Amino acid sequence: QATQQQGPVYMQQPLQAGSHVLMQATQQQGAHNSATDRRVDDSKPPVPMQGAVHMVICGIDYSCDKQSWAGPPPHGHGPLDTWYAFEMMKELALKSKAQYMSLWNEQCTKEGIAQAIQEVAAKCAPEDTFIFYYTGHGDRLPRMDQVDGGEDECLCTVDAN
Repeated sequence: QATQQQGPVYMQQPLQAGSHVLMQATQQQGAHNSATDRRVDDSKPPVPMQGAVHMVICGIDYSCDKQSWAGPPPHGHGPLDTWYAFEMMKELALKSKAQYMSLWNEQCTKEGIAQAIQEVAAKCAPEDTFIFYYTGHGDRLPRMDQVDGGEDECLCTVDAN
């Protein structure tokens, strides 16, 4: 998660495997080299990108959902206005010459998203960047590990009940 502050963005959680590009750029720009400090200095020019960019772009407006609260009336609240953001990300991918796979509505099932992530991630080399973009509903569920009683975030896919 990132919190907005005046100036740089600070990552509260450690970056996961595959996000070495941000850490590498941070270190090359002479920002903070601490293992826990992930600030990016926006005042300096960007470090030239290495490798390719691979994206999975998912969008759900729930117009296809006939059962849940998110589907069309009378049972749901009607479709979300997610088409614009979905199309904007596809256009951004094209203009930046990123390789991408897009999923819309019925394609955005748990299995469909997982398969797309696996397929696109398999094409990534160590110096590449992987981006997952989702526009749709999310929710919070009790943590599966029950260690601290906290909550985990989840995506509301069209096959979720």
